[in-house]
Amino acid sequence: MIDWRTSLLGKTNWKVGRLGLASSYGADERCVQMAFERGINYLYWGSMRTAKFGAGLRSLRSRRDEFRLVIQSYSRIAAMVPWSLERASPVKCGHDYALRPQQP
Repeated sequence: MIDWRTSLLGKTNWKVGRLGLASSYGADERCVQMAFERGINYLYWGSMRTAKFGAGLRSLRSRRDEFRLVIQSYSRIAAMVPWSLERASPVKCGHDYALRPQQP
């Protein structure tokens, strides 16, 4: 039987909900908390990184092991990618680490 609520994230073996929440749609701290409380465990810290979404991520720091935070980086200039990732560093959103998926 197909599980319509969760799915494996690529080859990571991480179980995530089929619906996530992205930072680009204006979600604030309250929205992030409400989504998480209702079972959203896939949060997308995209290229439109807002302080309000970051506040929501900081509010979840004690529950870090219960969700997956995806950090998007994009730049037409390769040298700018590190800067982009630094802007979205886990420390800036209140978390002390970021996991990389293990390669199979």
